[in-house]
Amino acid sequence: MMEKSGAYALIPEGSNIVENIIVENDIFKKKGYYTVKYYNSVFCQPGMYYNKNDSLFYDSPDFKEINGITV
Repeated sequence: MMEKSGAYALIPEGSNIVENIIVENDIFKKKGYYTVKYYNSVFCQPGMYYNKNDSLFYDSPDFKEINGITV
């Protein structure tokens, strides 16, 4: 069975700040981290804040801007 792969935000456990973005298979695990899969339609880069309520990544912890645009 072939594993699927995709783009993931790598986030330390207990945090919502993206430490890195990686391309991995869907079963990838790293101790002390969780991963969030995202698609081309979603902007994500290291240092952004993940909002688990809407599965988006924001420039600031108040979840008001994405890539410099107020949402």
